[in-house]
Amino acid sequence: MKLFYNKYRIEPNRCEYWDYSSPGRYFITICTNRKHCFLGKVVNRKMELSRYGKIVKNEMLKIPQYHKRALLDEWVIMPNHIHFIIILGANDFDNGVATVGGGDGHGNGVDDGQPTPEPNDQQTPGKYVAPNTETVVAQTGISAHQR
Repeated sequence: MKLFYNKYRIEPNRCEYWDYSSPGRYFITICTNRKHCFLGKVVNRKMELSRYGKIVKNEMLKIPQYHKRALLDEWVIMPNHIHFIIILGANDFDNGVATVGGGDGHGNGVDDGQPTPEPNDQQTPGKYVAPNTETVVAQTGISAHQR
């Protein structure tokens, strides 16, 4: 483990040479700050979402709207974290529901007849999650981090 700001930090478990903008399935976990159980609680072996958990659920369901290459596969909300799988299609894939990231490739959601630009290293699965995470943080004041 390395120190970051004089605190021990777990190294990312990303493959150094993998292009995360490549088509595929990506398993993502996001934890609440300090792993506080803000998202709900388990009662009788069933997850009961809190107000914050319901916001997260609503934002999770919007992920495919943020980019035409993204589909949301399996996902689960736990008391202090979420797990989900995002499927990224090929560069010419269109999920049929995107309203934000289609068309001109600049998030304008319009079709100007031009092909969507090739992905770069900024276009990773986290790109599709970030707008949702920002919404949850803005609505709840609860911060989260991705692993």
